[in-house]
Amino acid sequence: MNRRQFVGVLSAMAAARPLLAHGQQPIPLIGYLGSTSTDEPRHAAFRRGLAEHGFTEGRDFTIEFLWAHGQYDRLPPLVADFQRRGVTMIFASGNQAALAAKSANVAGPVVFVIGDDPVRLDLVSSLNRPLGNITGVTFYSAALVGKRLGLLHEMVPRDATIGLIANPTSPGYQEQLAEVRVSARTLGRSIDHFDARTPEELDQALAAIVQRHAGGFLYTTDPFFNAQRKRLVDFAARERLPAIFSGREYIEVGASIAYGSNIFDAFQQGGSYVGRILKGAKPADLPVLQPTKFELIFNLKSANALGMTFPPTLLALADEVIE
Repeated sequence: MNRRQFVGVLSAMAAARPLLAHGQQPIPLIGYLGSTSTDEPRHAAFRRGLAEHGFTEGRDFTIEFLWAHGQYDRLPPLVADFQRRGVTMIFASGNQAALAAKSANVAGPVVFVIGDDPVRLDLVSSLNRPLGNITGVTFYSAALVGKRLGLLHEMVPRDATIGLIANPTSPGYQEQLAEVRVSARTLGRSIDHFDARTPEELDQALAAIVQRHAGGFLYTTDPFFNAQRKRLVDFAARERLPAIFSGREYIEVGASIAYGSNIFDAFQQGGSYVGRILKGAKPADLPVLQPTKFELIFNLKSANALGMTFPPTLLALADEVIE
């Protein structure tokens, strides 16, 4: 064999090696379990986190998506479906999805992104040392519902009631209601509470808020309300009702004010954790990530269109004002 032939053989072997490797060991399959429905901006952030570690979808991993569409009793069968498919790991979006994966005793790694305290939910034993095969990111939105009521209090006449919408199927339902009631007593506010777990019940709750002449409204943290965010924002605009929302993704669909951590950062961090585990890290060695900053955002363009103004004392607290 002459030198040119030898170089040609080596080049052919090098080109074939990745294909042989994939043939011998299939690329990882990530099972993405969603409590509600598809949400492309969050998916994009999740993929950015994987890209931080050099992972490209289709070449280095594939994703299968399964959605409960707000029917949380569907989550355990969806987890079982992933187990039958032999997924490499499960990425759980939302409290209920993470709890379903934990209850199923999934053998492989589980990475979650949730809005509540994972220790209180018994997902992990501690934030710093999760132990077991589960870790992830919390954006702690549920803990901020009392703070949101305090901000809304500044926008609503003192003698008006405030509507509160809550999902009774949420794991943090009772805790969030208790927090709102404590804050309401401190502020001297009257709260009208309405439950909603389906789009139909949400329509009924919103209609009741109008019928009872509430001066404004807010909602507890739950994936169901995130999935309905355009409906909530449009309702507030249509009725010209002061309302406070739970993060930047509401501002992006027209909300005037939101307070919370950056949900897109949380999903990017979740994707990064998936990438680290694919590279060999153990979930037990990855502490649960927590937000380092909470954002108070005002969208004056949306507010002006509604004829809404904010007290200067409130605007002075803003982290971002969109003109």
